[in-house]
Amino acid sequence: MRISKEAAAANRARVVKAAAQMFREKGVDAIAVADLMRAAGLTHGGFYNHFESKDALAAAAYREAFDHAVERAEHRSTRIATEGLDKVLTDYIDHYLSQETIDSPGTSCPLSALGTDAARHGTLLRAEFADGVRRYIDVFARLMPGHKERRRRRAIATLSTLIGAVTLARACSGADDGLADEIVAAAKTSFKGAHR
Repeated sequence: MRISKEAAAANRARVVKAAAQMFREKGVDAIAVADLMRAAGLTHGGFYNHFESKDALAAAAYREAFDHAVERAEHRSTRIATEGLDKVLTDYIDHYLSQETIDSPGTSCPLSALGTDAARHGTLLRAEFADGVRRYIDVFARLMPGHKERRRRRAIATLSTLIGAVTLARACSGADDGLADEIVAAAKTSFKGAHR
């Protein structure tokens, strides 16, 4: 039985959304197509109606994850006019380094959740990841003080510290929670007054 184009598009979107979360949680290689389709509420047999390969799905999932992250960063940057740059940036850093973010890779920033995974894959996923990073830096730089060139460098340095801290804290969490907490605290301390 054939389904409408609208229903097919909705099914594809469900698969991409499920993949964007599951790949951030466990990595592309750790998720079987059958499990992914089940999570999307669809049968395994329908996968190739929507995607040429698992890598093609992963590229779409990376794009989806970054689209949402960029959208959230853009929304945050609109608050600068009413709340001030320092408050918006401090709120961003506090949220990024929160326990909630560390405990929720499937719904948090794709920069920290997908970076290591992207590095293990071929050019298709690396290109999609690099495009997402570029788009995110462009928006995140709006949260940095100073001239345009300086804001971009600060954005890259700030994101690198945040991503590194979250990645290390996640990897230590459950094995050495004290070390995970120490990493987050050190990252937070490094930002106090650094962006003024």
